Amino acid sequence: MITDNNKKLAQWAMDFALKNGCQAAKVVLYANSNTSFELRDAKMDRLQQASESGMGINVYVDGRYGNYSTNRLDKKELETFIKNGIESTRYLAPDEFRVLANPICRCSMIRSLVSIRMIK
Repeated sequence: MITDNNKKLAQWAMDFALKNGCQAAKVVLYANSNTSFELRDAKMDRLQQASESGMGINVYVDGRYGNYSTNRLDKKELETFIKNGIESTRYLAPDEFRVLANPICRCSMIRSLVSIRMIK
């Protein structure tokens, strides 16, 4: 479950990236948990529980694109992580066509694709 603290952390990461050299950025924060069990001869044979959380960030820096992820969500560590991602992205080849999609265009494009599939 994504909490208010998670949302605030994602917003902070976005603001930090934009203040430190990104022209655009996209932050994805995720939190997952999984529980599974197996029965054998009507008895519990195995119980597994797992959880994970992390953050992915797409950075657009000086016409270049980088994608980075981490499971370390401490702000001090994220500062270093984001700064290193921005600096690393500056070494990549420029890609003038790689830009953060406009949400309005993306929605209309999806509607068009759905309409085309319905017609077929």
